[in-house]
This record gives sequence, C-alpha cells and structure tokens, in this order.
Amino acid sequence: MTQFLPKWMGFSDKKPAQHDWLASTGNERHIGLENFGNTCYANSVLQALYHCRPFRECVSGIPFDTPLPQAETNPKESSSYALNGFPKPSFSREKKEKQTNGARAGGDVDGEEETILTSLKDLFTNIQTQKKRTGVLAPQKFVDRLKKENELFRSNMHQDAHEFLNYLLNGVGEVLLRNQLEMDRRKDQSSHSEESQIGINGGKPTPPAISDSVSPSTGANTITVTSAAGSNGVETASERHPSWIHELFEGRLTNETKCLTCENVTSKDEPFLDLSVDIDQHSSLTACLRNFSSSEMLCSKNKFFCDVCSSLQEAEKRMKIRKLPNILAIHLKRFKYQERLQRYIKLTYRVVFPLELRMFNTTDDAENPDRLYELFAVVIHIGTGPYHGHYVTLAKSYDQWILFDDDSVEPVDEADLQRYFGDLNQAGCGYIFFYRAKDFDASGFLQTKAKSK
Repeated sequence: MTQFLPKWMGFSDKKPAQHDWLASTGNERHIGLENFGNTCYANSVLQALYHCRPFRECVSGIPFDTPLPQAETNPKESSSYALNGFPKPSFSREKKEKQTNGARAGGDVDGEEETILTSLKDLFTNIQTQKKRTGVLAPQKFVDRLKKENELFRSNMHQDAHEFLNYLLNGVGEVLLRNQLEMDRRKDQSSHSEESQIGINGGKPTPPAISDSVSPSTGANTITVTSAAGSNGVETASERHPSWIHELFEGRLTNETKCLTCENVTSKDEPFLDLSVDIDQHSSLTACLRNFSSSEMLCSKNKFFCDVCSSLQEAEKRMKIRKLPNILAIHLKRFKYQERLQRYIKLTYRVVFPLELRMFNTTDDAENPDRLYELFAVVIHIGTGPYHGHYVTLAKSYDQWILFDDDSVEPVDEADLQRYFGDLNQAGCGYIFFYRAKDFDASGFLQTKAKSK
C-alpha cells in the first residue's frame, strides 16, 4: 500500500545511493514483506521486532550480523546457539529444500510442532539467510498460522497493530512455557524410570503435578501466562520458568492506594509487556508517562475500603513502575470512543517522542529508577480513523534509520522522524514505540541464554 507514501511522507527526492546506506548497516538484510490485502498491521510490528536484536536471535537462533550465505564460512562457526530451544540452523541446500517443502505442505519443519513461534522462526531465518541485502519476502506461512490460531485476524477488516503485538508476545510466551513444562514432565518421568530400574523406592515424595493452565491471550497490557502473584500467594508456572520474553519485555507496575485518614499505603503489583498511555493535545511522550502515574482521588461513590480503618475512606491512588524492562514498548491510545458520535475516532494530537527517554515514574525501591532508554523502532499509523488506514515502521539499523512500508524499503534521515509527531494537518503519527535500555548488555544476555541450553 505504498500509495500513502507520496502524500504522507514528503521526504526529499534526493536519496543516498543504495550501496552507501547499506554499507553503514554491516551485514544486515533489509527485506520488505508482502501485504496480503490488510496485513500491514503485522508487517509493521514484525519489522520492529526483527530490529530488536535479542528478540530476533532468541527466535531464530542465528547470530546478529550474519555474513552473507555465499561467503566462505565454517558452518560450525556461523551456526548459532539454539537460544530458542530449537535445533541450530544449517544453511545447506538440503536443509533449505526441506524447509521450503515443509512450508509448502503446511506441515512441521524439523519435526517441530507448528506454532506461532515456529512460524516466526521460519520467517526470521528466511530473512537472515537471504543472499541479497535487500528484497521482498511473502510471509504467507506466518499469516496463515496467525489466522489459524486467532479468529480476530481472519477478517479482511483493518486490524490494530497493538492488538497484534500483544497477541504475538503472549503467544510466544505461552509456547515457551508449554515447552518448559513439557521438558520438566519428561525429566520427572525419566527420573522415576531410573529409580524403578535400580530398585530405589526410598519413599521420596512425588513431585506435585503441574496444574498451571495456559489460557488464550486476552489482556491488553499484561502477559496472560504471568501474574504478579497468585490469589493464594502460590508461585505460578511462569514465575518458576521465566522465558526470554519475560526477561526482555516484562516490567512490573505497582498500584499504590493511600488512605487519607490513617495514611496506610496498600500496593498491588502486576506485570506488563507494554505500557498503554493516554494522550493529550500538544504533548510529549514524557508528559504522557507523567500523566500515567499522576494521582487519582477516590472519593464520594468511589471511596476505598481501608483494612486498617475497616471502613470506606477517601484515598489517593497512583500507578508507578516497580521494575523497568530491558525492552520498553509504549503504546499511545490514539483511538478513543466518542459518545456523541457513538464510534471510535482517531486522536491525531501532536505527541513529541524523544530519541532518548529517561524513566522517572518509578517506586522508591525500584532498581535503577532513572534508567535511560534509546529509541530503535516506531510503528506509525497513517489515516484518519481506526477502521481504515495503513501501518509503516521506522527502524534503526546501526546508525541508519530505515522506512519499512510493506514491500518498500527506504533509508531516511533521523530528522524525518519528527514528521510523525502527529497534528491535525497530518494523519501519520507514532503509535507504538520501542526503546532499548542503554545499560542492557544484549551480548551478555544472549551468551547467558546460550549457556543455559
């Protein structure tokens, strides 16, 4: 849907030569994704996540900045850690034919159960092993899997990129949790089998059955396989087995309520994979985050029941961040229900987003409370309403910003990002922002994941 570009982008016709901007991005591939009618919502988020190095490597198991396949490399040196728990990839012709045939048949690859994660792995692997630095791929298998797993994405209507992001992160997290629980079950079976063979029956207690259920993703801002704490204080399965999804994206919010009579403070924690924040006209992302943690008075009919006072009391409520994630995803609530019109409208308010973001709305006991983040991708919504429009992504590769508009890939200047702050005269505006903590050691994280496999 590149017809939006001339109208909304307005970039200079003077573009750098392809070899010039490609030279500044190492061995990275910059591959466009075909749009199957209404799949720009998925393409935009996939490009943003692909340019999140630790996420990409954990999914595909292929090292960042992999040399071109035709180069003379040692297969043992160019293969990667199986960070995702899958077999290490091989770039042989037989392997590629097997992957292709398996994908065409709609069956499993390498005997793996087909899931949203295996489909994502196949797509990312395909991108990273392309011989050419630029080109176009058709993510047909991934889209087919997505529609099979979630009926929300089966229609030809305009879909929401934030809903897709939330579903994808939750879906990957659920697959990882199921895999880990299955591994634990097999280890228990193997252990019991060995004990039976050697005649050991020493009265050891049988490990408790794992009863944790993995439900479909429904939460707007939290991962459904995770909870801050069980209602009875029992540790959940995802807390016993935190996946790399949790380690990358998960933060923790604290809902603090202070009784204005006895000043007792009650707090409740909940995890999040992204922050959804309200927006105001002529504002900034920093101001939106400040409002997110602003105080709210609970009075009149909304009084708070204080356990200390044993009665309803006026109280002050506010949301703070107890744990900051390594990868911070922020979603602006640009679609609002208008009572007068009886429908949702798009808020095209100007919201300035910084290249560097320092978090401040944290609890007093938060670790590294003023953590500094660096922007590496922005999903942009182009259009005047929630039921129609187009999504594109601006992603940073090394020091070069690149525009991904489905199958179109173009380099852009950093200064061009301000075109997407949004205003009443321009409907293209930032919708989802991806920030990486500057103190996050991605290489160390990946090495740790590799050693744990």
